[in-house]
Amino acid sequence: MGVLLALVCLVLGCKGDAVPAGAGVSPRTYRLGFSAIGPRPETAVFLATVQLWSQRGDIALVQTDVPWAALLADTSAGLLVTRDQLPLANLYRGHGFPLVVMVEPENGLARDRESDALAALGRSPPSRPPTSDTCWRWTASSTPSTWAWSSRAT
Repeated sequence: MGVLLALVCLVLGCKGDAVPAGAGVSPRTYRLGFSAIGPRPETAVFLATVQLWSQRGDIALVQTDVPWAALLADTSAGLLVTRDQLPLANLYRGHGFPLVVMVEPENGLARDRESDALAALGRSPPSRPPTSDTCWRWTASSTPSTWAWSSRAT
């Protein structure tokens, strides 16, 4: 009897008329952001992930570790951003999304530890010079306004 009652309520609760998307719904008071991290590290999956969330998202998130080994070997922060981050930024811009960049100077997965790359290099934590200076250079180079400049310079 309970199953029959539930089925009747379900049928009576459904309308035959389609309701337009967003009808009677208040707009969000926040921005919804996504990153391009897909279920597998494959280009096709990556692009499908971006395409899927671009239907709902308002901003694009760029989450990046500091490339300690390259920076501490005196590779230009601007070169690294142009080479490694600009293509992603251009993909997001192609969808019309503003960018939010999150730089992780320490260990992004185990926040109670230093960066694995820094530990492997035997370097000081990101909070102490000269490592902190390197981190600031990378962070300054990783801003979306710098990426816009980098795209004109290449």
